[in-house]
Order: sequence, then structure tokens, then C-alpha cells
Amino acid sequence: MGDVTGCIGIPPWSTGTGNVYYTGNVGIGTSNVSNALDVVGNVYVSGRLSAEQFFVVACSDETSPLQVSSPAVSFRTPYNWMLTRPPRATLSTAPGTNSVNVMIRVESSNLFVNELAITTANYSSKLTPPTLVTPYVSDDSNVVINITQTDASASGLKMIFYYMPV
Repeated sequence: MGDVTGCIGIPPWSTGTGNVYYTGNVGIGTSNVSNALDVVGNVYVSGRLSAEQFFVVACSDETSPLQVSSPAVSFRTPYNWMLTRPPRATLSTAPGTNSVNVMIRVESSNLFVNELAITTANYSSKLTPPTLVTPYVSDDSNVVINITQTDASASGLKMIFYYMPV
């Protein structure tokens, strides 16, 4: 970043440890600002511009009861990526008496320290996110999703992976 001394003490900008920052939304080329950064016009970036992306993996159909399986589904990664947050599991039908537990392996290593769990009467793993062992997944890695525990009423398992290419 260039010289920021001209911004010191000019509200609403603040400085600290070599950074200039603003709390609120910023518009460039527009006064109609509704996002953290709204730009009207071309943007040139000479370095890497990264944004979180996601993809969804369907591990079952929408209506059939889930079965304990090894693997429920597997796929190979098309490039290197870094998980930006733990994957999320969602269900079409919530479990009744037992939680639905999922373990994801990359090659021969677990992706989580603990299993990802969808507890009874919930539709997603948002309430019990797992701890990642590592966020990095190499190009052409084999990813295996296993259902390790299920409930007869649960169905429609999908995994959502949040990542950035690296």
C-alpha cells in the first residue's frame, strides 16, 4: 500500500499498524452503495484476487433413508484448494432419534479431528461444526465421504465445501 499519511485524522478513515480502514460500505464510481465494496467500472489487479467459492456434493437422493456406507460418495479434486471454513452437511429430512455422522477423508487422512454431526431434529451441521485437521487439499486428491451413523428417518444428505483455489 502506498503512503497513507494523508489519511491520518481525516474521518471516517482510520489508521493503525500501517493500514487504512473504514467501517462501513465503500463505493468507487458510484454513490449507490449497498455492499462492503461496490465498484462501477473496470478493476485491474496485478496480484491474486481471491474469493470464497463453494460446491455441493449430493451423497444420497432426496427421499430414500440414509444408510451407513463406506463410501457414500467419492470424487477427485480438479485443482489445489484451501477450505475457508469447515464443510457443512444438510439434510432434506432431519434425523429423529439418532444423529447423522459423517467423516470425510482426503487420500488416507481424515479431514476432521471429530466427525461432522447433524443432531436430532436439525437439518444441518451448523450447530456442531467439526475441527479441520488441515484446510489444504491437493490437486487430484481422492475425497471420500462416509456416513458413519444415521437414523432411519434421515434423508437427502448434501455436503457443502467452502474453498478458495490456491
